[in-house]
Amino acid sequence: MQAVDRLLHQEKERLGSILTERLQTRVTAILEKFNEELLENYKERLLRHDQGLQHMLEYQQTDNLQLVYHLYSRLRNLGDVCAVFRDFIRSKGQKIMSEKAAELLKITEKDKLREAAHDKAFVEGLFAFWETYNRMVENAFEGSKQFDHAFRVALESFLNMQMKVMTAELLANYCDRILRSGREKLEEKEIEEKLERVIRLFANLEDKDLFIEHYTGHLTRRLLAERCESYDCEKTMIGRLNACCGAQFTVRLDGMLKDIGLASQHNREFLQRAGPELARALPSLNVEALAIRVLTKANWSSPIAALELPLPRDLMVVKACFEEDFGRYHARKKIEWAHVWGTVVMDAYFGANKYELTTTTFQASLLYLFEERNELSYEQIREEMKLDEETLKKTLGSLSTAKHKILERIGGEGKIISSAERFRFNVNFTSTARRIVLPVPILDETQTKEKVDNDRELAIEAAIVRIMKHRKQLEYNQLMQEVISILRQFHPDPRQVKKKIELIIDKEFLERDKTDPRLLKYLA
Repeated sequence: MQAVDRLLHQEKERLGSILTERLQTRVTAILEKFNEELLENYKERLLRHDQGLQHMLEYQQTDNLQLVYHLYSRLRNLGDVCAVFRDFIRSKGQKIMSEKAAELLKITEKDKLREAAHDKAFVEGLFAFWETYNRMVENAFEGSKQFDHAFRVALESFLNMQMKVMTAELLANYCDRILRSGREKLEEKEIEEKLERVIRLFANLEDKDLFIEHYTGHLTRRLLAERCESYDCEKTMIGRLNACCGAQFTVRLDGMLKDIGLASQHNREFLQRAGPELARALPSLNVEALAIRVLTKANWSSPIAALELPLPRDLMVVKACFEEDFGRYHARKKIEWAHVWGTVVMDAYFGANKYELTTTTFQASLLYLFEERNELSYEQIREEMKLDEETLKKTLGSLSTAKHKILERIGGEGKIISSAERFRFNVNFTSTARRIVLPVPILDETQTKEKVDNDRELAIEAAIVRIMKHRKQLEYNQLMQEVISILRQFHPDPRQVKKKIELIIDKEFLERDKTDPRLLKYLA
């Protein structure tokens, strides 16, 4: 390629020196023929040869790639070069994703903590991949829109590959890692840079709604546990998501931040009114540490339905006091207690040893059952806790099979809790740490995907009705295309769209034209 470039320059100079000024207009035609002989006839060799364009892309030979771009720009025929670049990016990306997919299939419960670190390395590897080849587009291909589009198409093709854990979820987990206090310990500027990289990849995802759902769950836990590294960074990230997807995606996230600010104010006012009385009635309760948050239900989604737990006595007194106080000032509003988000810090005595345990409300309520009874059967616990079996078994597992075995199991072993077991308070428990944070059982890992699927079905139905209400009548295939084009938060399966159209026809919101079955009409 360098020889070709040199020959072209030499030929241009030679023609300029030989031809008179009157014949200079013919130089362009002669050079075009020269280009065709030296470039077009050897294009196939350049594109397919092991030492050709593939080699330059693999070893990131920016100068040579820039030369290829300049030379073939003269022919106004960069399509084949661009296609090789696109296929190269797609192949490299698919290899990365396939290796990750195979790794995810091997994950066991024991490997989850180790895998979290690997997920971070994987996501940052994607950042590096994007930056390397985006820089190539900017430098070697001079920011060409044609090459930039090819780059985006290749990114979308492999970032949306099906895996056990989708890229959208891995990106949301990575955001939680850097935004949660006590994890990465980054400066705000570093956090901002990493979030900007996340958005670059997020823009190429088809499952944007899946990312938003996982991000919302992580933000919920950060806010309620007061583990946000920076509220300014939280607001910045929400603003970026808003700019990328629209306000309808982030309205709940904005509402959550607003709720937390108002909830802190309400809690301070409640403690000013009722704090002294609670302190006298409950001397063992640290009233100053009490935090009750009143949240707008529409902004927050709980994985467990509201229910009544057998709370410890002190918490029952606080609950009743707060409900009375709230009803005095907000008579028309109803309170539902979301115990699944609660945190309890309690003192526990194991023989002569005293420990401070940080637990969930479910864990605290379950341990409270053993305050006056040393041993209980699984059925007795289930009857008193009134939890579904999956939630109860996970809660029992976090107290009896994890590192800190607060409860002893009788008649059971391994990680699986059975309904035939009995449980005993472990009076022989010891630990070198005096403050112990018990593991939080994951209660909503399957419901996130189910919620996303349900929301997608509703979004497809709403899109169909909205389009037909505006257009009044539309050809069947055209309706499908319009529905797919306006749903930006995810890429709907055409089979799912077709199924929803048939469902809406059955509900008599649409009807087929009597003379042309392909034509659909809206029924007011």
